[in-house]
Amino acid sequence: MFLKSVTVIIALLLCVSVQSLYSQKPADKKKDAKTEIFIQEPKNDEETLKKKTAEKSRMLETTGALSSTNLYLTYVSLTLMKNEIDNGLASDYHDRILQSIKSTTAMMKENIELLKKDVLLISTDKEYVDKLLENFDIITEDAELLYVYFKSKAKADNDNFMNQHKRVWDALQKIMAPEQN
Repeated sequence: MFLKSVTVIIALLLCVSVQSLYSQKPADKKKDAKTEIFIQEPKNDEETLKKKTAEKSRMLETTGALSSTNLYLTYVSLTLMKNEIDNGLASDYHDRILQSIKSTTAMMKENIELLKKDVLLISTDKEYVDKLLENFDIITEDAELLYVYFKSKAKADNDNFMNQHKRVWDALQKIMAPEQN
């Protein structure tokens, strides 16, 4: 039950984050009578460049925030699931959630790889994106190791998961609070 509540909270946080992106007021809008859409007209090339730079910056910041939040909440979910498995509360629900986590992290990684390929990044942004990709790899491995333990309940599989889980935590600390490292 607690895990279901955490899943709902995660979904709500992501919805609020995306909604906040679209709640900003655009400037100087003009209605195009033929298409019934609003278009924003830049005043000059310098203003266009500033606008595109601000949009790219906002998109990268949002991608980083949502990705790191996703990684952290995935880590928390895996921790909670491990506790439930250890306490004999494992069920088919856990199997489905672990499969969902693995497919979701794979999708997130694929989308971030496309972003890296399609968007011109400065070196610090590229380094951060590379760290995100590494973190999606290791958290996917974490989920896979928990799945193995979930199926076997073997001490060796538990130890493998716990070692990987600590490695994930260490990596998340570096990406969530880089100024402290």
